[in-house]
Amino acid sequence: MAKTIKFNLIIDKQPIRNLEDLQNSFNIEDLLTVFHNGSLKRWLEARELKDELEKLEKITKDSDDEKVASELCKIFKKDFTKEQIAFVAYPFEIRKKEEERLRTYNELAKKKNDIIFDYHTEYENLLKEIENKSSDYPLVKTSIQQIYKNYRGLFMLDAIAFYERFASEHKLVILAILANENMRPLLPYDLSKIYNDVGKNATSLVSSGKYDVASFMEKWKIDNNQPEVKLCKNVNAMSGLKQEEFLVVSCDQNKDIVGKVLILKNAVSWAPFHYVMASDLKINSNISPVKVCAKNTGGMFDYPEPANKKCLIIKMEEGNIVGNNRAAGTEGTDLDANGVNGKFPILDGIMYKSTNANHKLVYMEI
Repeated sequence: MAKTIKFNLIIDKQPIRNLEDLQNSFNIEDLLTVFHNGSLKRWLEARELKDELEKLEKITKDSDDEKVASELCKIFKKDFTKEQIAFVAYPFEIRKKEEERLRTYNELAKKKNDIIFDYHTEYENLLKEIENKSSDYPLVKTSIQQIYKNYRGLFMLDAIAFYERFASEHKLVILAILANENMRPLLPYDLSKIYNDVGKNATSLVSSGKYDVASFMEKWKIDNNQPEVKLCKNVNAMSGLKQEEFLVVSCDQNKDIVGKVLILKNAVSWAPFHYVMASDLKINSNISPVKVCAKNTGGMFDYPEPANKKCLIIKMEEGNIVGNNRAAGTEGTDLDANGVNGKFPILDGIMYKSTNANHKLVYMEI
């Protein structure tokens, strides 16, 4: 059986070894403290003061402190008037309530700090995911909607840092905000600056196409013995390529076609060349929503995008006109370059008029 370790109570700043010491240094406020923290009970148990312990255990914890103080006086044979007990017990009760209030406040403050910390952490984790997958437009678009719904206030505080984080290397993220009519007004800079930072070079975001050409060309550069690659030796061998997409991986006669996916309608004069069928190429996992329309429309409107397809107009060169696709009778205003560049209008479909095939209209499907 484990030996019971005796210890002294501290009452009225004095070590209490026995009942006599307790009576000599009797202090109601200190006794209330050791009663509530349980050390008085343990002290009686250690000294095997069974009568006092039995009486102490009859005092219920939910009794008010004035009643507890009165019972303690009876147990330890100290005479105090009811008024004296009430006078001493009252400040203890007040202090206990204040301690409880402070404890509750501190718990709430900690809980609040934990909530704020978790909120900031979730926001930062979302930004990291956007950063790591900034070419995945569906993910970016959904994440921007999530920022507006759940983290709008934090974004407004973080707007400048957010912009600087994404504008240079992750332009699609800024364009996604411009395409979101709720988030757009929360950007920290005017549209002319955003155009200079993001819009002017937006053509770099245009996908190379449906197929992952870049990866295959890099693989071919490292090792010319790719099993998918075939050699077209002459014009006669081209008949099998007609109406089929293929990637030209090398051609001494026409280097401009290297790295391009083509469909042959007629025989050409630039054989021999190495090629790989498009069906053997990987599909681009992230097709950019940023597109380019470059054609001479003969001074008439062409319709690159149908009505009811929202488009963010990013950039257009002088002398051209763009507007809502009104083929279905919708209303809209035609815009020149001044109405586009640095304005980022959102149109319902696209009508485009140009007389220069080298001019580019850069836009993004929303």
